[in-house]
Amino acid sequence: MKKMKLYKNKAYLYDKFIEKTGRDYSQLAQFLKKYIKKTDKMLYLGAGTGTGGAELQKQGFHILCSDINLEMLNIAKSKGMKCIKLDMKKFRLKEKVDVILSLFNTIMYNNSNQDLRNNIQSCYDNLKQKGRLIIEMTNPELLLSKGKDYTQLWEIDDENWIVQSDKFNNDLLIHRFIFINLKTKKIDKDIQITRIFPSKTIIQILREVNFISIKAVNKGNTLFIIANKA
Repeated sequence: MKKMKLYKNKAYLYDKFIEKTGRDYSQLAQFLKKYIKKTDKMLYLGAGTGTGGAELQKQGFHILCSDINLEMLNIAKSKGMKCIKLDMKKFRLKEKVDVILSLFNTIMYNNSNQDLRNNIQSCYDNLKQKGRLIIEMTNPELLLSKGKDYTQLWEIDDENWIVQSDKFNNDLLIHRFIFINLKTKKIDKDIQITRIFPSKTIIQILREVNFISIKAVNKGNTLFIIANKA
């Protein structure tokens, strides 16, 4: 997969972009508290620049942020987050954790069923006994049946705009970004392809990897899948 400039050399713009989306982390925290103990140590996959991790940490969670991109993690560190660089498809922690979080459609950055299996297997291998994996995504059945192409202009700051365009193509969701610098008049473009996995595919692989007590919870347009290690 081609790495987006948004995630690489434009990490600072991504950070501001995420802040613009206005996610209600307090509501997310209240949901997570049903499945997480105060003493649990958590690994947050695809944490990016740490906006979500920092907000959840304020709610009392013990979080280790991870991402494949070092530039993103450097910003997360500046927010006071503990960070580790890793590829979610294949990783090994020095110390296993109680909970692994895969939030905000991170699961869709697997390109194939094999990538998804590798991702889930790595999660299983790095959880303590009775550990828990929590996956959050936009309801995939909703995306597959009613997903509509989408374009929006984001005014990031006085100098930078981002045009975001999402296009559906069967089970693929193609993200296109146009970066506009109003001061220099420079325009830059980037693209990334994510895959929409049906919930039954995710649950089947979770079972094959030996996760148990798998539970799917719908919250509006969002689907959470909670799975436990025996």
